Amino acid sequence: MAFRAGDRVHQHTYGLGEIVEANQDRVTIEFDDGITRKFAAALVHLEPTTIPRPPKPQVAGRRRQKAAVPTPRRAAPSNGAAS
Repeated sequence: MAFRAGDRVHQHTYGLGEIVEANQDRVTIEFDDGITRKFAAALVHLEPTTIPRPPKPQVAGRRRQKAAVPTPRRAAPSNGAAS
């Protein structure tokens, strides 16, 4: 069976994935865990599936640090001694 880019497939070792690129020599699949693998088209055993791709987890962005606010310095305590 010839697969095309965008087809959902199941591969027995790596599980569910989506075909990214396919030609007569190679098949590139992005699996649901985010790993992309290339297979020899003549050797790989793929089964078509209708199970939809799970939503990708949202990656939390880095938070910007607030600008440092200078702390006001306190006057040195006087010990009451006059010079």
